Amino acid sequence: MRCATVAPSSATAVAAAAKLLQVPAKQLTSALTKRSITTHGEVFVMGLSLTQAKHTRNALAMEAYRSLFEWLVRRVNTSIHPPPSPLDTPRPHRTDDHHDHNRMIGLLDIFGFEIMAVNSFEQLCINYANETLQQQFNSYVFKTEQKLYDAEGIAWEFIAFPDNVACLDLFEKRPMGLFSLLDQECRVPQGSDKALAAKYYKAFGDHHHQYNSPHPIFIATNADVRDGRFTVVHYAGPVVYDVDGFVDKNKDALVESVVELLQNSLSSILADMYDPTKNNTS
Repeated sequence: MRCATVAPSSATAVAAAAKLLQVPAKQLTSALTKRSITTHGEVFVMGLSLTQAKHTRNALAMEAYRSLFEWLVRRVNTSIHPPPSPLDTPRPHRTDDHHDHNRMIGLLDIFGFEIMAVNSFEQLCINYANETLQQQFNSYVFKTEQKLYDAEGIAWEFIAFPDNVACLDLFEKRPMGLFSLLDQECRVPQGSDKALAAKYYKAFGDHHHQYNSPHPIFIATNADVRDGRFTVVHYAGPVVYDVDGFVDKNKDALVESVVELLQNSLSSILADMYDPTKNNTS
């Protein structure tokens, strides 16, 4: 296997990233291109392939974003939390401080539905999250309200709405859903995107019609099968996904050296973000 290296043309970008993260550029380069494995007390350093290095780079960016988001939420919670007051002292007969619960601001950060030029595992996860939110909306706004009207004998006209249960079933069904089959392929020692695509076509395709899918949500044309693609008909519209990178991206690409790099940063913000005593964002 040919090990990945940082191209000379990217040296400026690496230096800029290292400056922002306040870590040595050399250590950043090493964390992105190598990984350490400890076996029987011995440490072995192994080079990453180009694909693995790219996924590690992306995992670092996503980890930094995730940690920063949680840090911001924690800071906001601290800022808006009311100062202690005698009125907030729990009464002996109360099992919880209901007065404090009333002083809460709830924010829901909703994913935006994504259709890119090339849609990969990230878009699949984001669009799945949108499908679950849509189902929640359908359940509480339409189905529950209509049942309530029936129960109370209120005259109403049926409101047609797109039911995306079939789409969620495609994602979530076990053991033959998109995510379940992906997890299975990740457990195979030599698992690959090509083998994953074959599992998808076999599970959801109509073998008598060359993978013209019998599933109402999953579509794979002959050209899609050739190129490792498939289409999911979401409530917002059809999206073509490319399975390239699915298996590696579903694995934990964030190696320990990257986490240690961030933990040892000279940045006071990163030090606060990775303080184990402050990991509760709720």
